[in-house]
Amino acid sequence: MIILVLGAYGLLGTTLCSFLHERKYKILRQGRSKFAHCTLNPIDKNQILNFIKTHRPNTVINLIANTNVDECEQYPDLAFEANVKVVENLVESYREFPFHLIHISTDQLYDSKGPSIESKIKPINTYAITKYCSEILCKQIHSTIIRTNFVGKSKVNNKASFSDWIYSQIIGNKKINLFHDVIFSPIDMNSLCLVIEEIINKRPVGLFNVGAENSITKKDFGLRMAYKLNIDIENRVNSINSKELNLIAKRPKDMSMDINLWNKASEVKLPTIDKVLEDIILEYKQF
Repeated sequence: MIILVLGAYGLLGTTLCSFLHERKYKILRQGRSKFAHCTLNPIDKNQILNFIKTHRPNTVINLIANTNVDECEQYPDLAFEANVKVVENLVESYREFPFHLIHISTDQLYDSKGPSIESKIKPINTYAITKYCSEILCKQIHSTIIRTNFVGKSKVNNKASFSDWIYSQIIGNKKINLFHDVIFSPIDMNSLCLVIEEIINKRPVGLFNVGAENSITKKDFGLRMAYKLNIDIENRVNSINSKELNLIAKRPKDMSMDINLWNKASEVKLPTIDKVLEDIILEYKQF
């Protein structure tokens, strides 16, 4: 089996490729850098088509996205290029040389009282709209779409996860601004890798929420990280409303997800918030 990973050198891609390599999968790691295993610009339709024609991957995992929500709002053309054009090119390539597509989408499509099922979407910013457009394209071919929000220790020097940022604030003895009104269902990257491995092997077709069994506010997530690190940050936390920062793009407040559809289709049990926290704290304590 040959697996092409687009965005292999990003936050999730680096962890996923290490995981798949350890499991003895044959992987092609795409990047734009001259140091990448496969130097390829998937925004260029001919490049992606010729690459797939030459290597004939059984599975393509698309991790490419512009996830800078404010930048997407300011530059929608760039958001479309990264979040939609790449998928459009993959769909066209599939029509000539079929493969199973695994596409990573986002919980930012939700902004109603949760936990939200897959059909209950409410995109409120350009980032979410472009990710939804990419999902529509994916549904035209044999694909598995995952809506998720992942945390965990980054293995990439210039890319930090939400939990990386919290960890740096905690150990740096800094004041921390945390939203008390934003709810999410994060999953750790190691658990997400197990999910992706099952999808590689079973090839389910459809769209699934993949996150923790339950949900938590971003403030409480930070407080519980500190508690598990045995560091008291109560007097350093600024509990703020998401509107206070006057961000360029609107942000959803309730991104909590209903994972029942995944549970019915899968043998991989998704973790609770507490298990997610335990697992990522172990990663930070190893360094």
